[in-house]
Amino acid sequence: MAIELVEVLNGSGAIAASGNTYATIAYAEARFSGRPKLQKWEDIGSEAQKRAMLDAMDELRGRNWIGGLLQETQPEDWPRVAIRPIERRSRRAIRTGHETLTGATGGLYDLSSKFWASTVIPTPLKNAQCDLAFLRALLPPSGDLDSASLSDYKKIVVTVGDIELTREQQDEVAMIRASVQKMIAPFLLSGTQMERG
Repeated sequence: MAIELVEVLNGSGAIAASGNTYATIAYAEARFSGRPKLQKWEDIGSEAQKRAMLDAMDELRGRNWIGGLLQETQPEDWPRVAIRPIERRSRRAIRTGHETLTGATGGLYDLSSKFWASTVIPTPLKNAQCDLAFLRALLPPSGDLDSASLSDYKKIVVTVGDIELTREQQDEVAMIRASVQKMIAPFLLSGTQMERG
């Protein structure tokens, strides 16, 4: 059965009842453009790319996100709205996370004070999903030795009784995971403190 990716928000910003992804394959390919390992992403094929995008959604799902669901029946954790509004003071007015500058739509402020309307999925979350999916292309499918070629290793040490293998990708995997954590940090409640002005 073919995998179908359906964006959580349709083109007009409304929630799609069968939504299962924040980003599309086209969005991911644009994000990966110019990466040295882009060929590995392309080599896994379209069905594996879709599966990787859904696996990435599994990694993002259920975290301790700021705010609350926009609708109780929505299929994924985002979009969200503020449930404990933080005041944003300007010379002209006091605004809360429930408002845009015009007061027209709901949304929330992330922990870096950037406002995200509830009609969009925040770009850092879409990027995080894509980067997590990209990891699937870098790692062998099952993690066993048969699924990787010798060229995938930067160091192979053989001693009596032990074999030590260091994958070339380990450094890149660690960097991508750290990058993803940094991207989603402003959207997480755990381990963060709100600053009061």
